[in-house]
Amino acid sequence: MMNFEIQSHKALSEIVYEELKIIILTGRLKPGARMSEKQLAEDMGISRTPVREAIRKLENDGLVVIEHRKGIYVSEISVEDMLDILEARATLEGLAAAYAARRMNELKKQELLQVSKEFNQAVADCDMAEMVRIDMKFHQRIAEASGNSHLTDIIKQLQDKVLRYRSIYSTGFRRAEHMAREHKNILDAISEGKEEKAKSEAFNHVDRFMDIMIREVNYKEN
Repeated sequence: MMNFEIQSHKALSEIVYEELKIIILTGRLKPGARMSEKQLAEDMGISRTPVREAIRKLENDGLVVIEHRKGIYVSEISVEDMLDILEARATLEGLAAAYAARRMNELKKQELLQVSKEFNQAVADCDMAEMVRIDMKFHQRIAEASGNSHLTDIIKQLQDKVLRYRSIYSTGFRRAEHMAREHKNILDAISEGKEEKAKSEAFNHVDRFMDIMIREVNYKEN
């Protein structure tokens, strides 16, 4: 059962939504898995109304499919979907990095540097879950530093979809040390205010990740 008391400042449906979203994004609920409003409500010790509201939000996110008279299912995700997502993300991450290089203040630079250090520590500790979490945090900080809230929201949505793909298809973070260097290259370009270089480094960072994902999928299929 979820601990609702410590999150009492949030609407109950929002808490349920966030919990179910994490379960789907991290692969604990697999594509095609059936979900029951009644069972979820019983498991959580709450009424069905907040569960229903949460599921509607998940449907809007494209994470679940509601089929009339059939039920609620976790949506499927294909390799083709992921390639499309990564193509879009590479372009948008590059744009965010360029804007960040133009607009980032000293405080945000220091915050981003700290996140980069945390990632390096996670690599040293061989903590894959922490690497994934901090990598997302690193890119979120850059998006926020772009000063464009709409761009930040879109990148966050794409990151969520990439996290789900990692959980389903990827066996590990095989390029963690390379990622640490790539993070440094992006950070240096942003800190020095080099917009085009920041854009290029961020784009290439995501593009290389896409190549890794393609190789992993091909390896599993062969």
